[in-house]
Amino acid sequence: MIIFTDGKSIDICLIDRLAECIAKYKPSEIVIREKHLNDVEYAYLVDKIMQLSEDKNIKLWVNGRPEIALLKHLSLHIGYTCFTKLKDMEKYGEISVAVHSLEEALIAEKLGASRIVFGHIFDAECKAGLPARGLELLSEICTRTNIPVVAIGGINADNKSSVLKCGTSDICIMSSAMMLTY
Repeated sequence: MIIFTDGKSIDICLIDRLAECIAKYKPSEIVIREKHLNDVEYAYLVDKIMQLSEDKNIKLWVNGRPEIALLKHLSLHIGYTCFTKLKDMEKYGEISVAVHSLEEALIAEKLGASRIVFGHIFDAECKAGLPARGLELLSEICTRTNIPVVAIGGINADNKSSVLKCGTSDICIMSSAMMLTY
């Protein structure tokens, strides 16, 4: 399980909530998504999360900030549009790319993405009003690409197995992790 952070959606300290998430869900990875923070605040948060996850075998990903990923020696998760403009990709090591269509998935793979995060699969709080992309498209992306595909968006304990049956390498949770409701 992979947790995406969303500190704006909670009313307690993100570090405290992540400690609870780590204890409850035992994630293999955390994507630090805090888009609302400036670079200094974000880098400070990354340091705190690195301390929190130390000795827990949790892989950390920097979201959308290539310079900080390099500075902290962490993997990079980035949106599709930014990924297509990224220079010198080889210096980042692993790059996870958020995609929203089969075409984006195929191009991201061709350009050198290490993995794809595809969503939103089901209706999700953070995507209110946007139609879910569904299991059929997820399955097609898993079948037509040769890199790991991770699913995100509205995934819960009840629908997790149907997502994994599509061929995904893992699932991501965000809102349900931040609210401790998964």
